[in-house]
Amino acid sequence: MKKEKIVPLLNRFGMPATTIALGLILLLVPDSASVIVAYLMAGLLTLSGVVLGIAALLDRRLSKGFWALVCLSIGGTLAGNPLLLARNLGRFLGVFLAIEGGSCLRKGNRIFGTVILIAAVGLVLSPMTLSRLVFSGCGLVVLMIGAAMLVDRLKQQKYLDKGDDNIIDAL
Repeated sequence: MKKEKIVPLLNRFGMPATTIALGLILLLVPDSASVIVAYLMAGLLTLSGVVLGIAALLDRRLSKGFWALVCLSIGGTLAGNPLLLARNLGRFLGVFLAIEGGSCLRKGNRIFGTVILIAAVGLVLSPMTLSRLVFSGCGLVVLMIGAAMLVDRLKQQKYLDKGDDNIIDAL
């Protein structure tokens, strides 16, 4: 294909194809999104720790030095084990749901309290389930948006005027 034909095709179908590919990645490999989020947080925490450390050296304040060490240690831990955030977030939510389920049972709402307690036990025993479910759901939504964009672009293509080569536009 000539370059003149490839560039318009990329302009028209590049974004829907990229959106579909990202949706498939999120849907099929949801842990990759958790890893990316953890690496971004690790980078931001490490950068914050360095900035706070420099500020602590310049100001000679012990409190800034303490927070610099906290940021650097959390950032290093996240960089070394990126799925740690997703696991612990699921466990934390499981404990929170267990407390809420116990509260519902105590108030007399047995059905709702039992369902919440079952969900809490599931989250505590399998903490990655929550992040995988959320990212898979997001992947499905992104995939549908990409497919809708592709269908829309294909419909627009048939309405585009092919143009007559004998007509010269002059403004």
